[in-house]
Amino acid sequence: MLKAILLGAVVLNSASNAIAQNTCSFCSATQAFEQLLSAQSLPGGAMLIGNGQGIFLERYFGSYNASTVV
Repeated sequence: MLKAILLGAVVLNSASNAIAQNTCSFCSATQAFEQLLSAQSLPGGAMLIGNGQGIFLERYFGSYNASTVV
């Protein structure tokens, strides 16, 4: 659970920085997420970034996809 919270903080911080700089490529958030998956030897993961207006980024890694249940 703590890893998930820390991951959320990393992703949200990276995403917030991208939005503040008006460069919404989310490259740094994606890279940080991929590094975390590798460091923790996880089989995959999902990254969704959005707000009340909708989802800005939906990306799946490794063996995860939109229908993966954890």
